[in-house]
Amino acid sequence: MRVLADSLESVENRARALVEDAEQKGMEIADEKFQLRDARQARLESRTMVHAFDGGRFAAVIAKGLATGSSVEAQASEAVHEFYFRRIGLGVATLIITLLAVSLYLYIRRIERRQAAQGEKPRGHTPVV
Repeated sequence: MRVLADSLESVENRARALVEDAEQKGMEIADEKFQLRDARQARLESRTMVHAFDGGRFAAVIAKGLATGSSVEAQASEAVHEFYFRRIGLGVATLIITLLAVSLYLYIRRIERRQAAQGEKPRGHTPVV
């Protein structure tokens, strides 16, 4: 019984750490936090079951808590991975936009130099009076 109770507590602690990490990173994890309460409730209920000396009910409560804790742990881990995926995507998008802006600037400069070499007035410029 002690080993099962300890394993439930360790799963709950790992899940809580991942949920806090995902929350700190700004990910939406309200459902996971709610489910984490269910895992905590199962752990508290298992403590009560120890005193009842009913191994079957104790094992059922522990199994429910372990399943909930593992599910929360997987979902929170996925949220943390999604954070890093989004961060990489933002970096790539920023790089592409920067390259487009620089190339557009250089293209406009090349057109202006060509027009200046041909003696044309640059379009879009109005003379100052």
